[in-house]
Parts: sequence; structure tokens; C-alpha cells
Amino acid sequence: MKKELRRLASDSSRETADAAADAFPTASGKEIRILVVEDVIFDFELSVRELEKAGVACAVRRVDTREGLLRELTDFEPDVILSDFALPSFDGLSVLMIVRELRPDVPCIFVSGTIGEDQLIELLRYGAADYVLKNNLERIPPAVLRAVQERSERAARRQAEQALRESEALLGSVFDNIPSMLYIKDAKDLRFVRFNRTGEELLGHSEKDLLGKNDYELYPREQADFSIAQDRETLASGQRVHTSEERIRVKDGSERILLTKKLSIPDEQGNPRYLLGISEDITERKQAEQQIRDSEAKYRGLIEQASDGIFVGDAEGNLLLANSRWCELLGYARNEVTGINARGTYLEAEKEIHARHLEQVRAGQTLRYERIVQRRDGSTFPAEISLKMLDNGLIQGIFHDITTRRVQEQKIARLSRIQAVLSGINSAIVRIRDRQTLFDEVCRLSIEHGGFTLAWIRMTTPDSQGGRPIAWRCANDSFLDLIPLSVETDAGRAHAERVMSEKRAAVYNDLTQAGDFPFAGEALQAGALSLAKLPLVVSGKPVGIFALYANEAGVFDDGEMKLLNELVGDVSFGLEFIAKEEQVNYLAYYDALTRLPNRTLLHDRLGQYCTRRSAGTVWQRSC
Repeated sequence: MKKELRRLASDSSRETADAAADAFPTASGKEIRILVVEDVIFDFELSVRELEKAGVACAVRRVDTREGLLRELTDFEPDVILSDFALPSFDGLSVLMIVRELRPDVPCIFVSGTIGEDQLIELLRYGAADYVLKNNLERIPPAVLRAVQERSERAARRQAEQALRESEALLGSVFDNIPSMLYIKDAKDLRFVRFNRTGEELLGHSEKDLLGKNDYELYPREQADFSIAQDRETLASGQRVHTSEERIRVKDGSERILLTKKLSIPDEQGNPRYLLGISEDITERKQAEQQIRDSEAKYRGLIEQASDGIFVGDAEGNLLLANSRWCELLGYARNEVTGINARGTYLEAEKEIHARHLEQVRAGQTLRYERIVQRRDGSTFPAEISLKMLDNGLIQGIFHDITTRRVQEQKIARLSRIQAVLSGINSAIVRIRDRQTLFDEVCRLSIEHGGFTLAWIRMTTPDSQGGRPIAWRCANDSFLDLIPLSVETDAGRAHAERVMSEKRAAVYNDLTQAGDFPFAGEALQAGALSLAKLPLVVSGKPVGIFALYANEAGVFDDGEMKLLNELVGDVSFGLEFIAKEEQVNYLAYYDALTRLPNRTLLHDRLGQYCTRRSAGTVWQRSC
């Protein structure tokens, strides 16, 4: 301690103010907060003057009582403290004790003219940073700057030490908690210098029992020879990693299979210093693989002949094997099956269902359900799935492709809708005696019951009044533009005339391939994918067109067209019935040869006249 005292005392006043101004804290322009504990204002001002002369950027406050010191330590948060040793209410040692307790990182420099050597030694023992005699106040700036710099260095050192401790703790925690066995050997004698917790649990030995020993002290000689030979090969070969499977016998006498990677750790000169071993216990995996091989031999002949996709997986849904049909259905090669999780065959919105299915199967339930299956390429198909737990704890699944069944169900549903339209039209024919009303009803039934997106019907020949009735109904307004294109344009009329001249329906089950339909692009843009135009034939003559658009491709198959042709036949019958009824009504009032009003029409008009005259109304002749 006396040497330290002499070192501080030997700092000469040749450390000028110019040199102090270039020191660490003021170079950055940051103010140093200095708290001065001094009861003599004149001495305080002298100290401040020396700091100003040296160009030290600082903020200074003065206190002369214990209470003031306690307050400013909290409020002012000083970077350094200048304190007189002898104060009226307490001494420098008390100042030092208070600072050490509340702000132990803040350096204390004592400025005094009456301090003795023993007192200085005691202050330095308790942590004083420096002292300055009042007859040498020019030493205050360099002492302050040095104390602040040393404080900064101590803080940086503490941070580095803390970071080092945290890093070591992290590495130690990682080393101990990695689920694989880790060990380190000295490269010279191949003795263990470190073992992690997983290794202790695997071998049945504590790290204390393992450290300092080699393989011959732990394992049978044959096993130790194998391990040591691999160690030396790894250290001598220059290979960074040497991987192998090895069998070891642990403390309880059981045999474990390890997959071990060994790594040479060099020193600064590049020579091997340590050998790091990373061993994964793959015993259970090997046993499972053997079980799988046994199961494959037992079931492969059976499942390969099945027409359904069959797979076997573990309790977590990871596939272990699958038959050729399963690979064909889902688009996987046989060598890609192992390791696939069945969760990947679910649609994104249904993946949570997979966990519930596994839980139910593990509980002993046999499941049978339908869902959409996602193939390897992202395409999908409907399937009926059967899941059950096998005796060996594995899960067997069967995929039955129900695409054909779903298509048939959809076809039956479509035909049922057409039947509903047909029934509605037959009912309408019985009660409706007006072409326009009948056409409106046919279009309405086609949209609301038939599920079509657009239906329109138009007479291409004038009716008895000389008009060409037209009606339409659509699922949304995007189809409205198709109607004038079909009935008002030359291309539309030409297409209609072709259908009528051939007296058979024009069917387009895929409008993307309909090269001879003039408005295929417009129909696709509106949302239609298929179209059928059917001629209306009355008394063997085509009189109109009935058009149906659908938002699915392939709608108009043979079964549907058979019903639609029957539907068109019924509509044609209705038109023929209306035409005959109009003819009968005409003949009731007009002469068939002269087309002049007959006696019946004369009596009818006279009756109307008499009725109106008796009611007091003025009769007006109608044309």
C-alpha cells in the first residue's frame, strides 16, 4: 500500500493542463459530472478554476454535509467525487464509505492539506482512487481524467467479464443439455476431460467417475480397441469429421448402438489438442427399423396386390412403408415414402384434424371417414380413409379413391336438377297459354332449379301476331352481354340457323376448345365453361332456340342431353298446343277462306255493345 502511495505522490506537476485536455474523457466532448465535498468555498473555487484552466468539460456541484452527499449521489449521479478529508460534520473516510455503499463504481479523489500518511493508506485500502494536496491543485485535472478513464475501463472490463461468464454458462448449458452424448478427450493420451449430462445418463457413470480415464478403463478390450482406433484415425487423417456406428456395453450390461461423429480440435499451431465426440443413441431407431423390416416381409406380398393405397406409419403419423398403389395415388416414388408425415396429405385448413385422428387411433378406435387428399404436386382427389392401430403399435391406413363415385354423385345430382326442371315445365305447359309467359317460366326454372348460369329462349319465326318472343334469366349480370351477341349479330344468327337447319343440339362441353362457337371468349370471360343450344321444333319445323350455359366443363354428357332433349320436346309441345289453341280461337270468329268476321263474331260484338249501352257507357269501336 505504501508503494501505491508513493506512486500517486510521484505524479509530477509536469502533467500540464494542455496534456490533460487531450485525455480520454474530454476528447469526446462529453461533460464530466464532478461532485465536490468541501466546506470552504474558496478552496472549492480554486479546484474549479484548475479544471477550467485545463479545459476539462465538466459540470460541478458542491456539498458540505452528509445529507447533501446522499441527495446528490442520487440526483446528480456524479462521474467522480472530489472530497476534502477534514469536514466539520464528518470526515473523508465517511464520505468514502457512503460512496462505496451507494455508488461503488464512482471514484473518490481526496483533496486535502492536512492528511497524514497513515490516513492516506487507510483511504487507499478502502478504495480511494487518488489524492491531491491543496498546495498542488494543478494535479486535479489529470487525476480526475485518469479516475474517469479507469472507471470506464473497469466498467468495460466488468462487462467483458460478465459476457465471458454468460458465454461460458451458455456453452456449459448447451453442452450439458444437448440430447446427444458429448465428450472431450485429450489428444495426447485420449483420456476424457469433459462429459455432458446425456453421456452420464447413457453410460450410467457420473462425469467425476469418467474424467481422467480412457476407453480401456471403461469398456471391454475389443470395444475399446475399436474406439481408440477411430480416435487415432480421426486425429491423424486430417478429416474434420469421422462418422461411424458403434456398439457399446453400458454399466447395467445392456448394449446400445451409437452413431458417433468425431472431430479434431487443433491448438493455435494447428496441431490436434482435443478430440470432440458426438454420439447419438440410435438403439430404439435400429430396433424400430428391424421391426419395420420384419413387418415389411410379412405384409408386403399382401398389400402390393391391393387395389387401394395402403401405408404403415408410426404413432406420430410418420410413414414407414407404403404399397405401389398408395405411391401412384399420391405421386411419390417408393424411395420417398419413408419419413413422410401423413399430415402433409391434408389440405392446409384441415391439418389440425390430423392430430385428432391420431389421438383417436392411439386410443384404440378404428376410423373410417372421407376427406380431400393432397398429392405431392399439390393436386387433390377425394378418398375414403380407414385407420387402425396394429398389434405392434404401428398405424395402418387404407386410401380408397372415390373420384369416380363423387363424379357419379355429381352427375346424379345434375340429372335430378334437370328432372326438377322437366317436372316444372310440364306443370307450366298445363296452366300457361301464352308463349312469353311460358318462355319466362322455362328460363326461371333452368336457373333456379337446374343450376345453370344463363338460360335464354327465342322464337326465330314470327308467331301468329307477327312477333318473336324472347326470354332470359341469368345467375349474375356478367352474362347479360351474351344475349344480344347471340340474337342480334350476324355471327349469332348464323350459328342459330345452323342449329335449326340441322335440327340437333350444338354442345360445347369445354368452351376453351370451342373453335366453331363465335362467342367462346366472351362466354369464358363471363364465367361459362360449357354450353348447349337446342332447337325448338313444332310440327317438324324449327321455330326457335333454347340455350343453356354452365360454369362447369363436361356438364352436357349423354345422360343430361337425353333429359334436355326431352325437356325441349315438352317445350315444343307446349308451343304447338298454344299455336293450335290460337288457331281454334281464330276459326271460331273468322271465316277460314275469306278471313272475314263470321256470324259468331257479329253476335259477340253486338252483345258487348248492348251491355255497355245498358250500363250507360259510350262504346268505342276497337280495331
